Amino acid sequence: MTRLTVKPGEAPPHGETDWARVQAMTDAEVLAAAGADPEGVVLPAGPELRR
Repeated sequence: MTRLTVKPGEAPPHGETDWARVQAMTDAEVLAAAGADPEGVVLPAGPELRR
């Protein structure tokens, strides 16, 4: 997680995420990409996540 502070009147910086590409990915592709990320964190699925 990255924390960002923007001063009043300043525009937030633009990231490098290609959101159109992300939106075009299937759920399986998203999960595969997340699993391949060496800095990724696996969150529990199901009721544990809802606590």
